[in-house]
Amino acid sequence: MNHQEGMTLERFQHEYDGHPSWDTGKPQHYFIDAFMQRVPESPVLDIGCGTGILSKFVADLGCGVLGIDFASKAIEIASDKYADCLPELAFKVHDVFALDEIGMTFGTILDCCFFHTLDDPSRTQYTQMLHQVLAPGGRIYLLNLAIALPSPTAPRATTEADIVAHFDSGWSIIELGSTRVDNTLAPDGLPGTFACIEKTP
Repeated sequence: MNHQEGMTLERFQHEYDGHPSWDTGKPQHYFIDAFMQRVPESPVLDIGCGTGILSKFVADLGCGVLGIDFASKAIEIASDKYADCLPELAFKVHDVFALDEIGMTFGTILDCCFFHTLDDPSRTQYTQMLHQVLAPGGRIYLLNLAIALPSPTAPRATTEADIVAHFDSGWSIIELGSTRVDNTLAPDGLPGTFACIEKTP
């Protein structure tokens, strides 16, 4: 169970009653750029999918996508908005620490600003779970904030060193670097960390 301050189900349910600052209405630039160069391998799992914007973008590339989130309000919005996209695009309320219960192996996993919500023990558990459900040679694409925001309930800063430390044994880091994370409260975006990581056979 994640014990990072402020990262509770109640908090996210409340956020989706309004308009979350991370819901910019379009996919983050990192994913657009990455997938214009290489289309993800299906099936694709979008973790913390929110209202489904990234999931829909990837489905439009010809991929089968499952978006999951623990906030039922987010899944309700995504399911209503993209109801005509079934069965290629599906959404489900699901616990990320029980990915094995989905009963699928994925070719690609997307993490758009989820890893930075986790405390250290949860990060370890999370990467172990990802390894279980990702096919050999499959890739994870991550984007997270790289700075600590001035709020006790803000996500954690995620550095390149954090990624290297948690994706070590059983993983190969293909790309790792800095970029910007779009946010409705910051017109120029916020500093972010991106990574493309492959599961070694």
